Amino acid sequence: MQSKYYWLYFEPYVYISCNDNGSIIFNTLNSSYLKYPKNTNVTSLLKKVILKNNLFVIHLNNNELQEKEIIKFIRNIKNNFMGDILPKKWSSQKPIQAIPIIRIENIIKISKKNEDIKEMENLNEIIISLNSDTDEISCIEKQLNFNNYNSSINKQIDFKIIESLLSDFSSCRFIFSGADIFNYNYFNNLIKDIENKNINTVFNINYLNENITKHKLDLLKRLDLTINILVSTPVNTLLLKTILHNLNINRLNYFIVFLIEEENNVIEFEQLINEFNIKYYSFNPFYNKKNIGFFENSIFQNEEDILSSEVTIQNILTRQEINPHDFGKLIIRSNSDIYANLNHPKLGNLKKRNIFEIVHDEIFNGNSWLSLRKNIEPCKHCKYNLLCPPLSNYEYAIGKNNLCHVWEE
Repeated sequence: MQSKYYWLYFEPYVYISCNDNGSIIFNTLNSSYLKYPKNTNVTSLLKKVILKNNLFVIHLNNNELQEKEIIKFIRNIKNNFMGDILPKKWSSQKPIQAIPIIRIENIIKISKKNEDIKEMENLNEIIISLNSDTDEISCIEKQLNFNNYNSSINKQIDFKIIESLLSDFSSCRFIFSGADIFNYNYFNNLIKDIENKNINTVFNINYLNENITKHKLDLLKRLDLTINILVSTPVNTLLLKTILHNLNINRLNYFIVFLIEEENNVIEFEQLINEFNIKYYSFNPFYNKKNIGFFENSIFQNEEDILSSEVTIQNILTRQEINPHDFGKLIIRSNSDIYANLNHPKLGNLKKRNIFEIVHDEIFNGNSWLSLRKNIEPCKHCKYNLLCPPLSNYEYAIGKNNLCHVWEE
């Protein structure tokens, strides 16, 4: 006798989203997907499937499996390796389905700020501006954590603060930037401290800094570090050629960050890449308040872009809980002000506030570490919100959360 009841189950690598705009089933292993409109029997089933207590397994009766819509649905999920049905007689108990979860390290939800709690293990990157010409945060700094080059230095961070951070968080990656980092008063002391503590180090430098000389770079040879060089248009090719020569002579690891403000920049930079045999580089868009058309045409995503993206189930689960762009990162400016993101209000000043308190507050109440698409307009209404990249500095710079052509406001 044929079983009257069945278990409907989905694989743990499948992502299901249901909201007022319909539903989507996405296979993270091969990027195949199925879409269903709202107010259908399939969407009703999927809303049950994603309930926390159901763990991607629900029961179906024989009558439901007689419906043409459900029959086709079962066939589709089987053909796309998303799930299947099992006769309930095969298991008197509900089949166990292991659903992956994201774990934030060593979090204990108490209100007291306690340095003994290992919340600090979540801190993995500290960005420090060694010096600046002003307290004002530039657009380039807000978007890419590079400073504008300026030889006129008005502010320098207290080296005692850096010494303390390097000692307390030696397992973190440290990124140093500044208006002119080579003119930081304690630059040599910094290099020695980095070397002695074997710190994972990155220097962010604007190529316009004429102090990127062979002599200055020679100080860095003993370090296991990467130098990010920001290049923008119009390009001083002679200066860039000299800098690249000095980097190569000193056998330093470097990465060129090309600033893209319009499509023609790509052509210009590709010529430089070929001419100077640049191996490691990236094209980074920059919003200058006048090029929204470039972003809309070249950066904004459409539905096809989103559904063809290579995203793992771990990526999706992470985006449900934290913002991977910001989580675990702190930014310290030359005046000792500390931020989780330069586009958000400062969290305090290291001369007045304990960094342990700052990390604790950001984990539980943060505007940056916990800034999620599922909580903002209009993305929280979109079934693709967790398939899209997390909120980045570009959304803040442009003043628009959905950098896409999917959700028309």
